[in-house]
Amino acid sequence: YEAAAVGRPIVTADTPAMREMFADGEELVLCEAEGRALADAVARLALDDDLRSRLGEAARRRMREAFSREALGRFWSVALEGPTAFDR
Repeated sequence: YEAAAVGRPIVTADTPAMREMFADGEELVLCEAEGRALADAVARLALDDDLRSRLGEAARRRMREAFSREALGRFWSVALEGPTAFDR
């Protein structure tokens, strides 16, 4: 999350938890949890400046959308007050 928040491109294992938060190829690169897949993904990013930039900015934007004070405020309003919190 820290790398995403500062706009760095990310390569990580393809897990349900990562897919719940991020979109593969749009905000980060997901790969199989094995050495060759990781090496290929890192090489792909190393060779593509535009991809690194695009993924880093998209990851940063996703973190702002999900974890800004406003986003967390909406989440906690619903959690504490129920669905009518959105009616304001």
